[in-house]
Amino acid sequence: MERTVLILARHGETSWNKEHRFQGQRDAPLSELGKLQAMALHERLKDEPIDAVYTSDLSRAFETAQLILRGRDTCINPTPELRERHMGAWEGLTFDEAMKAYPEEVKKWLKEPLATVPLGEDGTHFVQRVTKFFERLLNMHSGERILVVSHAGPIKVAICSLLNWDMSCLRHFRISNGSISVIEVGRRGALCSTLNDECHLIKLNRALTQARQCGSPDQHK
Repeated sequence: MERTVLILARHGETSWNKEHRFQGQRDAPLSELGKLQAMALHERLKDEPIDAVYTSDLSRAFETAQLILRGRDTCINPTPELRERHMGAWEGLTFDEAMKAYPEEVKKWLKEPLATVPLGEDGTHFVQRVTKFFERLLNMHSGERILVVSHAGPIKVAICSLLNWDMSCLRHFRISNGSISVIEVGRRGALCSTLNDECHLIKLNRALTQARQCGSPDQHK
């Protein structure tokens, strides 16, 4: 088996990310910061060879993929299999609102990331949906470099599955907005060469911090 490289990018920020709302499969668009993060991803990957591109069909991921690939004549393949887990009755709620309305269920979910969510997608189904997609992807694109733009949940599931980690590990690492993780798959199995890399966002975050400081009332006293 030739080495296959999976470049896993999480979409840029949305207003719901900023407000700490459960998004799930609600179609919240990118915020202005999210668009800037996607453009930073474009700069990071502009010289990287990419043979195929797959993205969640939700707008925040698809738009991120479009911005990353600006200037390239590359086909983007949207697929519902890369959507975030459906979070049922919690979608649209802030964490505090969900905790107030469903305290026991949220507490269990915090301990067990695949625990049942009221009216939501079954955790086992979610894992199977994502892992089956990546199995097909690796069969179709053996030896190629593939960009996948998705959400924190599917990216985490893919990483755990490819590295043979138990799904209980989902709670033990972060996948941030606009981050990149890279998994290389070869004859000896999978290797994670990059996890939640945000180096390309450093200049953007620094500029935003400076802008906030310049706009602070304390600066004009």
